[in-house]
Amino acid sequence: MAYCTQADLEKSYTLEVLKQIGGDGTTIDSDYVSEAIADADGLIDAYLCTKYSVPLTTVPQIINTISKKISFYYLMLRTPGGDQSAELDYNNSIQLLEKISSGVMLLPGTSESSGLELVDGMTDTDRGDYDYPLHDMSKLHG
Repeated sequence: MAYCTQADLEKSYTLEVLKQIGGDGTTIDSDYVSEAIADADGLIDAYLCTKYSVPLTTVPQIINTISKKISFYYLMLRTPGGDQSAELDYNNSIQLLEKISSGVMLLPGTSESSGLELVDGMTDTDRGDYDYPLHDMSKLHG
């Protein structure tokens, strides 16, 4: 399931804008728009997989918004001169994804994955108070 649709993009950015950046000026190239959405969602999944099972089965509003902004940015890349606001939205979306993947922000309505292998076979949900050994660096420099 995609995190946003062409209809979501049309609603957020208007049909006329999408005809210009995602088509030939008169019609929208649905394949090109679908490719931009798939690329955006792949990037989102790459960030989210550190904390969540992906692809998400329920799409929180913030992920729908991030997918629209990144998809729009990818569509803008083929437009000469581009759009600085699209680039700013893209950069802000990446910052949000970094916060989500690091656990600073949590997604509502999702569950964290428990299959990520960490030190000694622990998963990300059972780290507890593990005492990670520190290495004596003085022994490395004679």
